[in-house]
Amino acid sequence: MISPERSAESRSAADGAEEAATGTDTDVSGPGKPVPRGPLWTVVDAILFVSVLALVLTVSVQVGTRLLGRPEPWTEELTRFCFVYATFLGMAVGFRNASHARIVFVVGRLPRPLKKAMVHLYAAAGILFFSLVAVQAWELIQQQLQTGESTAVLGVGMYLMTVPVLAGAVLAIVAHVQSVYRSADVRHRIEHGEMTSV
Repeated sequence: MISPERSAESRSAADGAEEAATGTDTDVSGPGKPVPRGPLWTVVDAILFVSVLALVLTVSVQVGTRLLGRPEPWTEELTRFCFVYATFLGMAVGFRNASHARIVFVVGRLPRPLKKAMVHLYAAAGILFFSLVAVQAWELIQQQLQTGESTAVLGVGMYLMTVPVLAGAVLAIVAHVQSVYRSADVRHRIEHGEMTSV
């Protein structure tokens, strides 16, 4: 009797052989390996780590000062900034390994040719959506710079709140391309409706 693990390995090997024969795959990472991080994602991960750490510390200060009856108003604004940066950069990192929740019930039951087509549709839809987000974020940044909008307490430009939206959208586009066309493992999981864990 063939074990499920052995069957999965055989299927992966067959898929890889077919892709190599047809020349449809330009992936650089093998089965079981996530998309290579590279210097770009190393920097993004570092900024994300700092954002989350600053968020935790700021909220802790906010809670502590409130308990002492002397709330610091700057902590609320800084918390918002950290939250926005962590949210949009974290979103992009999630797309790097296709680890976001997806509706895969139908995709997992499609014939193989349609599964391959759905991968390209997944990439195209993501790239189109985040291109629109990037354009809108860029226009909003321009507007905020022209009007000189700033926060009430910290007095910093409101455009700094929109920069992570633009950066997250651009990084999400890069992540879609890398996850679909540069990683054999992630692409296989998307094709077969499997969830990816990092």
